[in-house]
Amino acid sequence: MGSAPRAAAGPCDDPTPDDGGEPAWFGLGTPNHIFVYEGHVCPGVAEEWTVSAFALPGAGGHSLGAKVTRLEGAISITVEPQWPWTPSSLASGEEFRVDARDNEFSYVVRITGAGSSLAQYRLQLCDAIKQACVFGEVPSPGPGDANCDGNVNALDAQAVFAFVARLTFWPPCLFQAQVNPGDEIDVRDGAIILQFVAGLIDELPVP
Repeated sequence: MGSAPRAAAGPCDDPTPDDGGEPAWFGLGTPNHIFVYEGHVCPGVAEEWTVSAFALPGAGGHSLGAKVTRLEGAISITVEPQWPWTPSSLASGEEFRVDARDNEFSYVVRITGAGSSLAQYRLQLCDAIKQACVFGEVPSPGPGDANCDGNVNALDAQAVFAFVARLTFWPPCLFQAQVNPGDEIDVRDGAIILQFVAGLIDELPVP
């Protein structure tokens, strides 16, 4: 899986010359898929990683994230999403995410050697459905903890209502928001969470 690098400025021995391409996701079958890779890039050379998601109508949307950390040397990092988003530059360790509902989309992460010698970087990508993706292990919240903060309170109900009203894409742990017996997340889930917070029901999810 290689990109089309430009010629390096001066002698440089890249131990991983075929970096770039479209990654294979780790964690398939789990709520959060991750990809972690450490690569190298010579001065003046650009390596491109493509991040994409297929359209999944009715699935609740995709969250795709990228984070590049400089380990050694100097690099520049740019992200080029598809229209209507515009290209942007990232700092080392800065997180970038695209959240979209029911449509296919992609973006390219370009890492360019910016110094006078070989640089090393760590690339982290994440992909999730019905939740904000995370760069690492998936949190293990309890039922009703839609915002993944370790507590079940009115903020979780607020997050559900905002999602249902399409004011936001989804809270971090939307998959824990479905606490009613139905098949869809709707206003009933937010109402049941509020009833639980008020002590009107004893457990979540309701049978």
